Parts: sequence; structure tokens; C-alpha cells
Amino acid sequence: MRRTTFIIVVVVALITAGCAKAAEQVAEQVAEHAIESESGGDVDVNLGDDGQATIEFSDDEGGGTITIGGGEIPEDFPVPFPDGGTVVQTMTGPGGGTVTVTYEDRSYDELVAFYADWVKDRGEVSKIQTSEGGQRSTSWIGDQFLVVVADTGEGTVSVTATFGE
Repeated sequence: MRRTTFIIVVVVALITAGCAKAAEQVAEQVAEHAIESESGGDVDVNLGDDGQATIEFSDDEGGGTITIGGGEIPEDFPVPFPDGGTVVQTMTGPGGGTVTVTYEDRSYDELVAFYADWVKDRGEVSKIQTSEGGQRSTSWIGDQFLVVVADTGEGTVSVTATFGE
């Protein structure tokens, strides 16, 4: 499954650069064939006109969906996100998932405070803070989750949350 996920990510990175509709259809078919050949599973690749790419996959281990360039936070996603952000990536599958949201109207400190409060009731949690060259991040690692708040120093703060069983 790891190799399948890696192949999916590489193919999406290559095909999201396509512009014309015919090129998108060819790219979708090539990506589906490449992933299915490698994984032995079933794959459906869809490139939207808005730059969003969605890959739905299934194999004998289960299935999932990867959306790059947008998407929505799954309703049952166990990590909360403050309002006002832009979803840039989602990936869900059996037993886990990842969502990345960017914020231009919230400060790094505000988002760090939000997640510091959220992790209080989550059992044993490790906290890691880094800062270098105008960039900084704070991460919390729990038993079944990882949350990273990152400030690029360029006016955008991203929050990436991952959960798994």
C-alpha cells in the first residue's frame, strides 16, 4: 500500500500540470493504468477544470481517496480545523487520513493556541517546536494523531493533521 500511495502522489504531481481537456483525459488514463499495474487494485483519476485532482483507489487492503488542490474536510475527521481556512489537500483511507488547510487571516500564535487547547484532553502528547530563518512550526504527536502548525514567514500558516489507527 505504501508503494501504491507513493506512485499515486508522483503521478498526481505529474498530471496536475496538464491544461487541455484532451491532455487531461490521456493523463487520467495513463495514471490509472500505471497505478493499477503497480498496485493490482482499481483506480479512478479525475482532473478537474479548477486544478483539483482526485484519485479514488481500492485493493485487497481497502480503499481511499486523495484530493489535491482543494477538497473538503471529511465529516468524521477527528481533528478539528478553525473556520476561515482553505483546504489544499485531503487523503483518506482505511484507518487513517491527512488534511492540510492554509490560513491567511489567522496568526500562527492563534492557531498554536487553538491546538494547544485541543490536545489537553488527548492523553500523552509530545510537543516539538522549531524555528529557523523566519520559518517556524509547532507539532503535537499523540497516540493516533499528528498536528503540525507551520508558518512559512510569507503570510500563510498551514495546518496539517494526520490520524491513524
